[in-house]
Amino acid sequence: MLRFSRTLLALALLCCMVVMLSGQTTVAPQPGSDKRPYQLQLIEKNRQTPISQCVVAVSLVVDGSTITRVNLNSDARGVIDLTDFFHSHDAQLKKYKDRVVASLWVEEKSVKLSVDALEKQGPQRVEVDLGPVLVMGSFADESGKRVTSFKELFPAEVRDYLDKNKNFWSGQIRVYESTGTTPGEGLVVNQLRADETGQFHVYVQKNRAYRIELTGSQDLALPTLTFVVAENDLEIKLVAKPKPYCVYGAFLNASDGKPVTENIAVNGLEIYFNGMGQSRYALFFDKPGAYELKIGCYAFQKKYREQSATVKVSEPLQQQDFKLEPFADKPSAVKFHLKITGITISKSYDVSACLTDENNFCQTGEFDGKDAYDFVLPQAGRYQLNLYSQRYDVQAENQLLIDKEQTLESKAVEKDTWVTVQITGVEGKSIGFPKLEHLMHQPRVNCVILDEESTKDGKPKQPGRYLDGGPADVGGGLRPDENGQVKFLLAKGGKYVLHTRFNKFQDSVTPIEIKLHESKIFDLKIKRIP
Repeated sequence: MLRFSRTLLALALLCCMVVMLSGQTTVAPQPGSDKRPYQLQLIEKNRQTPISQCVVAVSLVVDGSTITRVNLNSDARGVIDLTDFFHSHDAQLKKYKDRVVASLWVEEKSVKLSVDALEKQGPQRVEVDLGPVLVMGSFADESGKRVTSFKELFPAEVRDYLDKNKNFWSGQIRVYESTGTTPGEGLVVNQLRADETGQFHVYVQKNRAYRIELTGSQDLALPTLTFVVAENDLEIKLVAKPKPYCVYGAFLNASDGKPVTENIAVNGLEIYFNGMGQSRYALFFDKPGAYELKIGCYAFQKKYREQSATVKVSEPLQQQDFKLEPFADKPSAVKFHLKITGITISKSYDVSACLTDENNFCQTGEFDGKDAYDFVLPQAGRYQLNLYSQRYDVQAENQLLIDKEQTLESKAVEKDTWVTVQITGVEGKSIGFPKLEHLMHQPRVNCVILDEESTKDGKPKQPGRYLDGGPADVGGGLRPDENGQVKFLLAKGGKYVLHTRFNKFQDSVTPIEIKLHESKIFDLKIKRIP
């Protein structure tokens, strides 16, 4: 009986502990999950209040290279959940622990994070000094009325013609502080963000004068506002209005009068509009006058002739449609077909085919679903054929004289020859780098580059400018993974050259020879720069 009573007492104490702990903010892992939660609670230092509903950038940097960066939103309590973020990079954090720097960016203020501190249980409190005075801002029309939609700033007649991607963040908001010296201003915030309803806020110092301005907007007359801050929080309105003259209209097919749904761009001096698939446009001007414009397809989808137009702006609202002439309807147009043999193409992007000329004309082929790509060119002439594929090697002449409708057959083979390069130091230890999350325009440093020793015309293949993602081909540059390896995927054997290009190691050039269908591993030892 006594033993049973002790058991009940122990259960009661356990229940009390559970009830007490339930009041804490710790978030337990979900049932069936082995993930330990990593959470931070962001506190504004001067007010000791949560930084709630805020965009927070989190980055991991190893040896000065940002390996990943992500934007997260804090909740109503100022808590951001980093569980998935850190667990997805768990291997990198363990391997490069002494070299990893984690940072938070809030309102252009950065805070260094201790990876060890993040391993503690429960949301870790992080204080961020944003500034003593909070200035809350919003957009207003000329009458001073608060607007919550970007379109509300424009006349009703042209709202459906506006660039559908434009919003309050179509320009750049900057904040300057009066310093009392010549020229008298200092930049406080360079990129102040407004949300989708036009609200923005900034923390500033007490008892000072500031100027806030919108720059870079092509639609709005660039507003500016000067205000003085005392010791209390402040609300302001940035009055914005469209430029006084507007020309709007539609893009129409000159042959049948139907709306054009290609990506049409309009360019001029300090004028730019990218329709991104919409058939209407609206351009805004500061003053009346004659403006020279270029109207044509955007980037690689040129199916209509680019044309010049002089627009005479005289009225505040002026409607004018642009009629575009399709290449297919012109007598001078030439059709060209590229037939790929030796493989079966299942997706249009298995092979990328593009024709260019010396006048900056560029058109991607339209996949016909049967291993062929079709082009409609504006006129006969000499064109350069550019082919790219990660899966296949496509052989074709680059320089073409296309003076009549014709079909070019190009033979392709699947890439199946792997070249693996192992990077080690002189002591035999693998040298690797964490994976970069974003490869766009990453320079070719800390990488291995594979080049052809020579080509049949004696000219080396043009190397790429940026790092490649996935297995690269000849001319590609790859960053060694965590195990110090890079892999190239080829379709043919031959003589090649491996170049190493590292910030803290000596560069090297190593000739290699590859046999067709024979995968091979090469061990490259690199020396650290003294």
